[in-house]
Amino acid sequence: MTRRYFHSCITCPQCHEPHKGSYSDLVYLTVKNDGMVGCSGCGCEFYPYLDFSGRSKFIKTHEYARKLAKLSFSRINSRIPLYWDVNLNKIEEAYNEWVLQRPKGAHLITWPWDEVRFIPVLLTEFSLKNPDSSVVVIGNYEEPQETSDHIAGYSLPEIIRNTVFGDDIEAPQNKFKEEMNNLKKEKSL
Repeated sequence: MTRRYFHSCITCPQCHEPHKGSYSDLVYLTVKNDGMVGCSGCGCEFYPYLDFSGRSKFIKTHEYARKLAKLSFSRINSRIPLYWDVNLNKIEEAYNEWVLQRPKGAHLITWPWDEVRFIPVLLTEFSLKNPDSSVVVIGNYEEPQETSDHIAGYSLPEIIRNTVFGDDIEAPQNKFKEEMNNLKKEKSL
């Protein structure tokens, strides 16, 4: 079985901030009134979702995305968040493999908690392999303030909530693949 992880944290498609590891308080994303997001790092402006409203030629794409994500997207606004691949680096892969071997004793693993990818993957993989075990995450994290229109990073609870996985994900077929190609051609999203 091949498990793939994705996150839906808002991410600049050009420079991948605020998740590429710059750890700079000067780089952030700004959510504008029209829903568009601007990146202070590279100046890119983008929408953090695909909007299928009024696009009757993408019916299969919308249905397939709803089924694949197993999330309750609204048919009225037809907005699907952008999902990004989560790829572990070699050190993270080694940590994950080591923890899954369940070495004897109590262990304290320290890691930069702002990283989108590692902690949710480690927690999920360990919990799936060891359903009768417990995991404790100790850290100084808090929920961000909702009033801010700037995104400089995500708290650990937000990262966990925005991370999903799929087992043995199939490549798109037939009509859905045609619609995906039309999406690429249109470049209007």
